[in-house]
Amino acid sequence: DWSSDVCSSDLVADLSAALAHLFPDDPKAAPPGVILLDLWTPHANGCDLLRRIRQHPATRDVPVVVLSSSRNDWEVLRCYQLGANSYMTKPEKPDDLARMAYEAGRFWVSAARP
Repeated sequence: DWSSDVCSSDLVADLSAALAHLFPDDPKAAPPGVILLDLWTPHANGCDLLRRIRQHPATRDVPVVVLSSSRNDWEVLRCYQLGANSYMTKPEKPDDLARMAYEAGRFWVSAARP
């Protein structure tokens, strides 16, 4: 089963939870190996969060994969300008999305060298 191979993942549902997770009070906390960022998370602007990720010293070099249902060229370009390492269009089926997120995370953590 492909999903049992995931080492560790944390799901956050809104901006305040994402900020607390990505920028903890403990300066010794290790940053994540990769960030999968849903561009249109409820109560959050993914572009703003991406900008914060790239500005913070602890997460500046962490690979960020943007997930979005949008195929707008200007949105894709904007994400790359803000420092995204990859932009992926979300599939409609939840199982397909889970598999895509797993494969993207696995690629950036084990295969890619950012």
